[in-house]
Amino acid sequence: MSKLEIRKRHESTTRRLNSRCKGLLEVSQIDGKAPPFHRQVDFLHRTARDFMRTKSMQNMLARYTPARFDAGRTIMSSYLVQIKGLKVGNVTPLYLHSPLHPFTLMLERLFDCACEYEMSKGVAPTAILDDLDKSAGLLFQRDSPLRKASGLGAYYHWSNVRLSYSEGRDKSPKTFITLATSAGLSLYIREAGARSQLGFRATRDVPC
Repeated sequence: MSKLEIRKRHESTTRRLNSRCKGLLEVSQIDGKAPPFHRQVDFLHRTARDFMRTKSMQNMLARYTPARFDAGRTIMSSYLVQIKGLKVGNVTPLYLHSPLHPFTLMLERLFDCACEYEMSKGVAPTAILDDLDKSAGLLFQRDSPLRKASGLGAYYHWSNVRLSYSEGRDKSPKTFITLATSAGLSLYIREAGARSQLGFRATRDVPC
């Protein structure tokens, strides 16, 4: 996405918020962040946020919300879309590991939402996390100069690229399950283990 398209979308979103939210929400600038992550949507005042969290307002919002709407999945999907749109080939691996880099920022926010989703819903957002793993792998495959600059082999998982410059890192190869474990995604890890066992059994049952 070009800088012009990003600016147009920011302007369009700001107009829509102003017309539909009547001043309850506003778009503000984030100091120290580079586009397209230099703006955020927040309540105009803390009292507005507290008012929206009251039981009466929560009940009213629930009545107007479509039955199949899932806020947690929507937020995680938005982070995933942003990760898919990133181009990390123009940065060094050292900066990539920085918490200020958009890839690292979106990845950690998605993991935080996934952890909260597991705790509140009692299920793992498996499809979104699987898509994240696949999409990040394609991202680093497409930007092969970054993989070469990291000093990692062609067969290492993309999470090794991200963690390759962390202090005191374990030298053993990383996987997506490693990241999920560090994020506390116990339900996803359990489900991944069950899928792995099913795949192993299916392989054993294949006739020679």
